[in-house]
Amino acid sequence: MKKFRILSICTLTVFLAACNGSSDSDGDNTPPKPTTGNMVISSVDEFNQEVLSKGVIDANQTVTVTLPSNNNTLVIKKDLTVKGNLVIK
Repeated sequence: MKKFRILSICTLTVFLAACNGSSDSDGDNTPPKPTTGNMVISSVDEFNQEVLSKGVIDANQTVTVTLPSNNNTLVIKKDLTVKGNLVIK
C-alpha cells in the first residue's frame, strides 16, 4: 500500500510538471496595447475590451470614445480610474 501511495504521488507530480502547474488555458500571448498617447474608440465593445480590461486611463493618456448615434449609452459596470483624459462624444 505504501508503494502505491508513493507511485501515485510521483505520477501526480509528473502530470503537474508537464502542464507547468498552471490551469491557465487561454494561451493568449498578445501584448497589450500601449497605455500612453491618444486612443480613439468607436464602440462600446471596444471600450470594454481596451479600457475596462485594464481598469485605468493613465495620466499621459487620452481616450476618446465616439458612440454610434443609434446607441449613445455607455454603461460602465467596473471600477475605472481616470488619471488622464476621457472624452465621450
